[in-house]
Amino acid sequence: MAIVEMKRLSLLALRADRDRLLRTMQRMGCVEITEIQDETLKAYLNSGRGQAENVDEKLARIKWAVSLLSRYEVKKKSLLNMFAGIPEATEEEAQAVAADAAAVMRTVEACEACERREGELRARETRAGVQIAQLRPWLAFDIPAEKLTPTRDTVQFAGTVSATRMEALEGAFAPLAARLQVVGTNGDEACVWVIAHRDDAKAAQEALAAADFSAAQFPCAEGTPAQQREALENELKKIADEKKAAEDELRALAADLPRLRILYELTAQERDRQTAALRFAQTETAFLMEGWAPAGKAEKLEKKLKEVSPECEIEFRDPRDEEQPPVLLHNNKFAAPYESIVAGYSLPDPRGFDPTAIMAPFFACFFGMMVSDAGYGMVMAIMIPLIIHFLHPPKSMRNMMYVLTAGGVFTVIWGTIYDTWFGANLNPKFLQPILINALEDPMKMMFVCIGMGVIHLFTGVGVAAYMNIKRGKPWSALFDQGFWILMLVGIGLMLAVPSVATAGKFMALGGAVGILLTAGREKPTVLGKIMGGFGALYGVSSWLGDILSYMRLFGMGLATGVIGMVANMLAGLIMTNPIGDVFGVILLVAVHAFNAFINVLGAYVHSCRLAYIEFFSKFYEDGGVEFKPLTRTPRYVAIGTEAENE
Repeated sequence: MAIVEMKRLSLLALRADRDRLLRTMQRMGCVEITEIQDETLKAYLNSGRGQAENVDEKLARIKWAVSLLSRYEVKKKSLLNMFAGIPEATEEEAQAVAADAAAVMRTVEACEACERREGELRARETRAGVQIAQLRPWLAFDIPAEKLTPTRDTVQFAGTVSATRMEALEGAFAPLAARLQVVGTNGDEACVWVIAHRDDAKAAQEALAAADFSAAQFPCAEGTPAQQREALENELKKIADEKKAAEDELRALAADLPRLRILYELTAQERDRQTAALRFAQTETAFLMEGWAPAGKAEKLEKKLKEVSPECEIEFRDPRDEEQPPVLLHNNKFAAPYESIVAGYSLPDPRGFDPTAIMAPFFACFFGMMVSDAGYGMVMAIMIPLIIHFLHPPKSMRNMMYVLTAGGVFTVIWGTIYDTWFGANLNPKFLQPILINALEDPMKMMFVCIGMGVIHLFTGVGVAAYMNIKRGKPWSALFDQGFWILMLVGIGLMLAVPSVATAGKFMALGGAVGILLTAGREKPTVLGKIMGGFGALYGVSSWLGDILSYMRLFGMGLATGVIGMVANMLAGLIMTNPIGDVFGVILLVAVHAFNAFINVLGAYVHSCRLAYIEFFSKFYEDGGVEFKPLTRTPRYVAIGTEAENE
């Protein structure tokens, strides 16, 4: 339950050792490299951006090749694959790929050649398809293209004219020594062939022009349209064979996918190192690096760096007041998965308080109260750990699954208290004293939900008081949190416990007076102090809204049980014969699965809301920046220590 203490790191070393030092820091994954802050040293910033861009280009090529060849990879399809983690590779396998990187890149080049060839084939295929479509109206024309040439006495024309002007065209041709033949139609155009004596050639051309004549463009210089179509269809078959050959080549290249993926990881690591090196100040012989490292890793880090470069100079110091170190959260095994939920809101201020360990049990408890069906909780608490154990999902998904597992355990607890098991009531006698039947006694369930909300809110106020005391401000803890707790407890006693209503009245009055007199103490004027007190006292209305927000625990918990009960009733109505039994079972499985999914989703979202809006508003100081060390973040393959970290 802590924000990891950070040390400011300065490293001065020989430029010849730069890459080895970067590799060591990347392997350890505990150094965030920052830009040089000294204005004088900024003139010496590394200018090797061109080299980094070359690596980026190489990385993009490898990624493209992996994406292309993945289509041809033979692998088993299963819904469980979505939970499986990424494959692993040893350092020895990675070194073998690095040594043979040129050969692996030849696979990328072969993929690029196949893609270019396929692009050319697609262009040829499209062109042939268009040409076949152009020939379709001319298939009845039996004169080869090479014979559509003028002779000593005649000229020939083949083309299209407007169908609406055919009658006028035929009339114009009637007195001429010419022949007009319609060989096909193409929409609102007529495909015509004309042969005319040279003496009437000019008149025939004028008549054709008046009919919007357009000369035919046959794909080939020889053969009839039918013969040309046959040649184009043969060309399409040839193209199909060439495309299949290209696909077969890619399918064969897919065997090199494991090495390609490893090369991608190695290249990505190189890209990250070169990007980090752009933040260095360097000369021809030396470089200076600044960054952040966890205080607990400082000694080990210094030892490892000294082993790589004995001549290097390393300095660790505490952050200055004006410096804002990055934030790294560290919690126990139960709370650690909830760090992502805190980060989803905003990381705490580096000098603030990490609320993860306090938030986690409330989150799991509220999750269970909203799902509220012990049957659903048992399925989650049993199935999710089995999926984690056998499929080894990636760390980000694994953390979410741990959160859902804890939520499942609390769902079993609250489902048992509400006596809801897949929408049914077991009504066990030994649990009678603690059972809450939401349908028969909704007020009892409502008060339990409100009570849990009050505990949640008071915990937030308690954390704020703790932070004030820790910072040496005990009076602020009394004025800003103590008086509020006194007043709210007093109001609660007045309303809920008549026997101590008088004491509650005095507690509430004392707390209200304390808030009125102290809330505006920071204001410079007397009027400001008074108005500040009244303004703060008006905040009691927001407390009422915060408490009522916990009614969602009641509403969602009740809805889960009611939907499950209705599903059971509907199934019971149709399960009167073998066929009805089958449909009844299908209905039960479908409705309960949907009910569980929608309520688990809703419980997660609303648990986040109660933490973010109601709980954090009482004490949380955000604004932290995530700690982003130079590390090895796998995309396709976890190599060596990456696999261990996963």
